[in-house]
Amino acid sequence: MLEPCKFCSPSTISSAEGRIEMSGRSDPCANTSQGDYEVASPCNHVDLPQTLLEPVLTKRAIHNGWKLRFDTKFLRMTRPSRDVIISEVFDDVSKKTYKIQSRYLFGCDGARSQVVRELGIPLIKKPGQGLALNVLVRADMSRLLAHRTGNLHWVFRPEDMHPPPWGWAAVVRMVRVWDEWMFIFLPAPGADLTADAMEASDEEYLARVREFIGDDSISVELLHVSKWWINEVVAEYYSDGNV
Repeated sequence: MLEPCKFCSPSTISSAEGRIEMSGRSDPCANTSQGDYEVASPCNHVDLPQTLLEPVLTKRAIHNGWKLRFDTKFLRMTRPSRDVIISEVFDDVSKKTYKIQSRYLFGCDGARSQVVRELGIPLIKKPGQGLALNVLVRADMSRLLAHRTGNLHWVFRPEDMHPPPWGWAAVVRMVRVWDEWMFIFLPAPGADLTADAMEASDEEYLARVREFIGDDSISVELLHVSKWWINEVVAEYYSDGNV
């Protein structure tokens, strides 16, 4: 499901300061009845996170006779002919290297992909935009969002005089309807924080999450915390033959 993106202050349950359609959805104010996704795709769009999609794909592949290998690292590839690809991989459990012959090879691991390196695809890079902090929580907010639904909430708290350095604002992203959420905390604009400056106790992370939810009656369980760099990297092209 794709609900509108909301801009809120000072919490997710506040009246929205603004709403826009999620990327690819049709805009009620535009001169078209269809969005980019609807025009480009023959299928309906499904907003499904990786944690839920991967088990579905894994189960489907196994039931159709595919052999899946985990804890395995792609090292390099050769193409002795147009439709033959030889991939050399390393098994991190057995510590052995072996080769796999295939007709196609897909690299689905972002800008640092070893497949991209093997192909030598040029990357267009923009300056980094600093660190962000992901705080994954379980919190049933269905009651709060019954009449103000949204997959994505940009939440700002300008009235906070001394916010934690890592939590000036947050993008609150629905992971599972409506009880699992990713709070993507962002430092103040221009702040150049180190990874150590993003560290806090679980209690401090949960306290900030509750402030952004805006209702202390909501039970919040911390599931995972991670940091990541905000980068904009785009490949000049995305395929080379069967790779």
